Amino acid sequence: KEKQEALKDSFSTEMRGMLDTFLPPLRAAVENQSRRLAEAEASQLRLMDERRKLHNTILELKGNIRVFARVRPMGQNEARDEPPEGTITFADDNKLAVYSTQDQRKKWFEFDRVFSPSEGQAGVFEEAKPLATSVLDGYNVCIFAYGQTGSGKTYTMSGTPKDPGLNVRSLQELFRIKEEREGGQDW
Repeated sequence: KEKQEALKDSFSTEMRGMLDTFLPPLRAAVENQSRRLAEAEASQLRLMDERRKLHNTILELKGNIRVFARVRPMGQNEARDEPPEGTITFADDNKLAVYSTQDQRKKWFEFDRVFSPSEGQAGVFEEAKPLATSVLDGYNVCIFAYGQTGSGKTYTMSGTPKDPGLNVRSLQELFRIKEEREGGQDW
């Protein structure tokens, strides 16, 4: 029993010596890592704030109010009555002309973006996609469709189950960004 007590005391002394040797540097390393983690978190917050500001500055530079024009494909009856000059002429991504049979001339219009009948729902959504980030950054956003009956507003906004419109795609993007941010990334 005396040997066990002596061995126990020896072991305790040796362990205290090892703790006294290794504990201070270990404690310093933990404190250093804690400090570096706090600095990294503070830096991440600053960078997230800067990302928000830059993202929304870019959107503001594009214009807080943007007007897009989307031309739907012609129906069979419309195609039959189409004048030889063509009713709609596309100049580039932001200009289109409408031919007036009454005036016998084209009238040009300029928009922030023009979508031809061949451009799909995904292309339209790509123009509106950055707004989802703005919503989660706390900005107010409104997307609406305006036009004559039968011009394609409902199709553009709602789409079909196989080819969803802006509403569904925007919600999917909101949830994708939310999940990404919950995963520790907020940029």
